[in-house]
Formats: sequence, structure tokens, C-alpha cells
Amino acid sequence: MLTGSALNIYDLAPEVTRQIDLMRAAYASGTPVFGSCWGLQVGAVAAGGDVKKNPLGREVGFARNIAPSDAGRAHPMLAGRPAAYDAPAIHLDIIATPPDDCIVLAAKIRVNGGALWGVQYHPEFSLAEIGAILDSRRRMLVGEGFCATLEEAAAYAAELKALDADPARHDLAWRHGLDGEVLDPVRRTAEIRNFVEHRVKPEKSRRGRE
Repeated sequence: MLTGSALNIYDLAPEVTRQIDLMRAAYASGTPVFGSCWGLQVGAVAAGGDVKKNPLGREVGFARNIAPSDAGRAHPMLAGRPAAYDAPAIHLDIIATPPDDCIVLAAKIRVNGGALWGVQYHPEFSLAEIGAILDSRRRMLVGEGFCATLEEAAAYAAELKALDADPARHDLAWRHGLDGEVLDPVRRTAEIRNFVEHRVKPEKSRRGRE
């Protein structure tokens, strides 16, 4: 599993190219791979895709109204997700050109028999983790226009942490427009659980028989 990073893949620094090489090795070995955000971007570039800075700017806090495509609705990675849902997210870069053998939104990338399942959002992030990340980036939130003041940014992060500590705070859930797809850790991590069930366990069983 490869998750988030503060790196930008188009910089092609050694710490970036090593991860691309690692992903290519995972594809070649047929190892099941799950990528969120940065992990999805590395997987796309390793398979021949292209990642660029989002011309619309950064997405911060939550990706809203994610609507699976027909392929996504039929794909086991999104089993249990409704017709539209929100998810924790924070990223500046996007996959501008998907690899050739890529199912969009079901987000399966195949290379030489290996495959990556991935999402641009962060199902692994709790509200407390999102709050901590945003708390550490208060100046970015103000500088990029998400919040008017540092105090407002700090208050936003604090409310996410408070909601994580007490998911029954309906006032905070209402204020931030969050439902069970984010508040319930089982529902929020559906993609990871589906990946383990449909990719990791069968592959482990197959290798155990070889």
C-alpha cells in the first residue's frame, strides 16, 4: 500500500524515481498494490500515465459527491459505496493522462499482469488525521483562500478533531456536511477492505499453493 506524500511526481527527484521503480517492480512481480492519492499517481506514472499540477488548484479536506462510473459501480473495490459519497482528500496534483489499460473510477491499472487499485482521495485518513494535516498547513489554507485568517483555519482543524473524538456531534457533522461515509470508519475504509478481500487474500492463497 502506498498512500500520501508532500512530493510532486513531475519533479523526478531521486526520492520520486525510486518509488516509481518500486511500483514497476511490484507490477512485474504481480504483487497486489493499493494506492491512495500519491500512491495512485505513482502507479499511473509507472504504467505510462502522466501527472500534472491541477489547474483548478488544490482540493482540501474532503472530495465531495464522488460518483462512480458504470465500471466503478460494477468494480469490487467500490462495493458498499453508494451512488455518490464524500471522502477525505488533500492534493494539488492530478492524473492528466491515464495509462492505456486503465479503468477510470474503478481505478484499476494493469501492467504486465500486475494491477493497482487506487483512489485520489484518502480512505485511510480519520478526521483527526485530516485535522492534524490542516492544522500544520494553516498558512497554506489562508494563502490559497480556503480560510480568511489563521484563527479560522485553526478552528476548522479543531472542529474536525472534535468530531473525530465524538462522532455523535451532529452539530459539527451538519456544519461540515459529513455523513456516515466519512464518520463511520468501516464505511470510510471500504476500498481498503475490498482490496484486501479481493486482491490480497486470493493472491496470498495462490502463492501459497505454488
